[in-house]
Amino acid sequence: LVRSPTNIERQPTLKLAWKNPLAVLQLLRGRKIVDISGSPLEIILVDVDTGLPVALRQALRLELVLLNVELSHEEFQKNIIVKKREGMGPLLMGDVSLTMRDGRAVVGELVVGGLGHADNPSWEFFRMLRIGARVVPGTFDGARVHEAITDPLKPVMVARCSVSTS
Repeated sequence: LVRSPTNIERQPTLKLAWKNPLAVLQLLRGRKIVDISGSPLEIILVDVDTGLPVALRQALRLELVLLNVELSHEEFQKNIIVKKREGMGPLLMGDVSLTMRDGRAVVGELVVGGLGHADNPSWEFFRMLRIGARVVPGTFDGARVHEAITDPLKPVMVARCSVSTS
């Protein structure tokens, strides 16, 4: 079967989407990130035109990354914040590499890390961040799949202090 350019144009454009919004608007070190109902985050594949869920026969490899808040889908790649920095831990810990099957992937655990005092100077530049989910480049031969991007999240620096229990 030979595909003509007309058939290719009619193929649905796909995008990743968060099934439910995140429960938090702030990123706090060590805090687990869940959806608004307190359940693990879930990413679904949807048709851009209809908004309906789509299931592919092929599994998709996904990754979660932190992004600068002001971006478009075209700017997604250049706005990824380094996942692991030299001498410091990763910014997102847990299930940051996922496999999507039948149009859904559940993020078992996602925790904010690396937002400590050593990061304060570098994080001052990022007033707001987003969590992005994308298909790992080079792992899917089909049509381009748009990324899922959360609403803006504020990174919160926690001051080191002793807590009195008296």
